[in-house]
Amino acid sequence: MGFSQTPEQQEMIDKALKMRDSIMQCMNLEEVLRQANEQEKRNNSNNKEESSSIKTEKSEDKYCKNTLASNNNNRLTNWNKGEANLVFNYRYDSRKDAIEYVKVGVIKSDGSIVLNPTY
Repeated sequence: MGFSQTPEQQEMIDKALKMRDSIMQCMNLEEVLRQANEQEKRNNSNNKEESSSIKTEKSEDKYCKNTLASNNNNRLTNWNKGEANLVFNYRYDSRKDAIEYVKVGVIKSDGSIVLNPTY
């Protein structure tokens, strides 16, 4: 579908196209864009070569390293926090503006863990 322009509008469009063409030639933007594309291709190929040459190291388990872990007898080693409840964040009640918890177990003062999951 074509839109017809008045002669004044067509004249303005022609002037704008001429200005665009002269700016493109004056600033040599086409050459700059071509060089930028070539540089990007070179960077991408260099990154691929570097990533293939990087040796993979054994991954470190940061979760276990930075948490208290229990041994086989259901006891936390070096527990000195006293008795604590183990709870699960169930949901946020917007009417009460509070978080509702479900108690799933207890850590006794000696570090032993007792789980009582609810259904």
